[in-house]
Amino acid sequence: MKLKHLFIAAILSLQGVLAGGLTDVLKKFDAEELALNTKKLEAVEAYINADPKASDIADAYEAYYFIAREASMTDKADKFIEPWLDAALKQEKPNIQLINYLVGKVVDKTVNDKGREAATKLVNEKYAPLLTKLNARYAPRMISKLLDSIKKPKVGETIPVKFTAIDGTEVDLAKMKGKVVLIDFWATWCGPCMAEVPNVKKAYAKYHPKGFEIIGISLDGGRTPVQETIAKLKEFLPKHGMTWPNKVSGQGWKDPIASKFAVSAIPATYLIGKDGKIAATNLRGPALEKAIEKELAK
Repeated sequence: MKLKHLFIAAILSLQGVLAGGLTDVLKKFDAEELALNTKKLEAVEAYINADPKASDIADAYEAYYFIAREASMTDKADKFIEPWLDAALKQEKPNIQLINYLVGKVVDKTVNDKGREAATKLVNEKYAPLLTKLNARYAPRMISKLLDSIKKPKVGETIPVKFTAIDGTEVDLAKMKGKVVLIDFWATWCGPCMAEVPNVKKAYAKYHPKGFEIIGISLDGGRTPVQETIAKLKEFLPKHGMTWPNKVSGQGWKDPIASKFAVSAIPATYLIGKDGKIAATNLRGPALEKAIEKELAK
């Protein structure tokens, strides 16, 4: 439970207004928070539309993006990505890391809207020269990652996943049709991955009885003997309550399945629908549960 939720609940209990139950109070608070975030987005969008050439327009685009993302409004978060990129490029001292991130978002959108061939052309003809001009030293690495990202499976596609898990379980995604499956790329050394584990465990406990499964692909290893990495995971998984099948090759980023999915950053998640096709990607927090519920209802 979030600290702010506990605080609100404590105040309300002192006032004697918890007659409807703590769960009802927290639901009301979440609804109010969603309404507030919606109003924030509407206000920022109105500001953007009123003066697209304002001196702080880049800050406005950034504010809109992070409000939407933190509120798990993934359908709205990328609305102003392209104009935000244009504004970032016009800064007196462009932030190369931000620009690289935004270019990646634009390329992802191009893949979804126009296909991989169009996205590859966009990188080679527009963004490769741009990034080289901004930072010749790091541009080759950035361009390489952009081209790799184009290879990533996208929503609506199917991709084979078959392996023997650490605990000996034989996993074959092709035989899991009718189930909703989360493919979770993670590692014990990844802070954001471990921060997300409680959300994943909560979703598994809540939806596993209804037909939800998880397949974990650990990117641990790479610099240590494979058997040592496997032994470490065998101890780590039960200790942290990660009871679903997990696979580790000990090859780190070069893991064959991670390479097939062109994974370049973790945590990386793919939600597979009952039909065996990718239904959503990169789900975290509340967005994960919403997507699982949607797919289970189909």
